[in-house]
Amino acid sequence: MTGVLEFIARYHPEAVIPLADAGAGLWGWLVIDSTRRGPAFGGIRCFPYPDEQAALRDALRLARLMTLKTTLADLPCGGGKIVFRRHAGLKKADALYRIADILNRLQGKYFAGPDVGITEDDLKILSHRTVHVGCGVSTGRSYSDWTALGVLEALDAAVNRFREHHSLPEKPTVCIQGVGQVGASIARILLKRGWPLYLCDIDERALQPFSQEDNVRFIEPDELFNLKTDILIPCAVGPLITGTKVDIIQTRIICGSANGIVDSPETAERLHQRGVLFVPDFISSAGAVIAGALFTLNKAGEKTIEEAVRRIGLRTEEVITRAEHTNVSPYRIALRMAGMDEPLSGFEEDHGLPYES
Repeated sequence: MTGVLEFIARYHPEAVIPLADAGAGLWGWLVIDSTRRGPAFGGIRCFPYPDEQAALRDALRLARLMTLKTTLADLPCGGGKIVFRRHAGLKKADALYRIADILNRLQGKYFAGPDVGITEDDLKILSHRTVHVGCGVSTGRSYSDWTALGVLEALDAAVNRFREHHSLPEKPTVCIQGVGQVGASIARILLKRGWPLYLCDIDERALQPFSQEDNVRFIEPDELFNLKTDILIPCAVGPLITGTKVDIIQTRIICGSANGIVDSPETAERLHQRGVLFVPDFISSAGAVIAGALFTLNKAGEKTIEEAVRRIGLRTEEVITRAEHTNVSPYRIALRMAGMDEPLSGFEEDHGLPYES
């Protein structure tokens, strides 16, 4: 119990609620990081955590990242996260019903969306029991679509700013790590541009739709850090770049949908010192929460949501420009803009989690 309380004290969230139902095989956590700007928004992650402490660490860091996303996107909401363990005894539908009951008891203080291991069908199960869930299908696009659009807006802004000071091929070489719904959507769009791609995923089935593409090569996960590319797009479970990997990564721009691409602010600073342009993921991956919050709270239509998600590009440009003028990393600039100079204590912990799309 002491270890659990220490983790919570590092992040000082507003609320931490254990999720436990033996009948459903539900073991996890609901974390509300902040409701200062409005109700907490955050995805539900179903993942094979090794134990409850690993799940709690992930919930705390992801909830904090959601607060950063909503703050920098100027949304009328805060951040939170729900995580629970995927294991042989899990009865997923029953577990989702239990989670829905807790959301109802919170009376609108938390709105849930999808994350790793949660599908649109899972959200529909939740919506049968609670109104405190955002279903992206109501806007005509999925959450993955909105996330991919935001990443591409951020990427294009980063590429344009990078070219102001450095040479970059007209069709840069890109590696996408994690070819799930978001990564695959980004890959298809970049292929239409004629950009050569390397694709990497621990699930070979995710790569099959691209097996006949002439401009695509598949690589193994252990090849990722030895591969020289112009752009790296992480779209899997983070953190990907740690203090032990930061000096060997061979790319020039990093911009992705993964939550927590780097393991600490210090790692982000070292990337900056090496001349690698890293777009903070709590800017680039905010498309889904922007769509969910605007639809759920404001009943915004698809056009309004698309305009808001596309502003991720303008926000990226602003952060990079400020960084160029002050010789401070974009990551640090983004934290300052959010009013959180040191928000991610505890990231240096080894989460011991494999990545997956």
